[in-house]
Amino acid sequence: MFIASLLGCLCNGSTDPDWALTLQYVTCNTLQGMDKILIKMLFQTCIYYLWKERNERRHQKGFRSMDQTIRLIDKALRNRISSLRYKEDHKLAGIMQRWFEVFTHT
Repeated sequence: MFIASLLGCLCNGSTDPDWALTLQYVTCNTLQGMDKILIKMLFQTCIYYLWKERNERRHQKGFRSMDQTIRLIDKALRNRISSLRYKEDHKLAGIMQRWFEVFTHT
């Protein structure tokens, strides 16, 4: 639910619950610059943490609430963006600011 709303903010509301259509959109979208990069980063991060959660539940290592998983995804994305260290004149220099806009908008 939350991930769909984040993707909706980045995709101007054009998300679909069908996995094949979502995957096609993530790989072949016509978005520009930061939103295109953020969609791919968000998609990769979500898949990682959802798979990790599935494995932990399957192997009886406990589970996280949806809010905890959302915070992990947010933190992972912030860490990833911070590690890029774009200079001021780089075309994606405002990517962290864009992430904050999208994340706080949901």
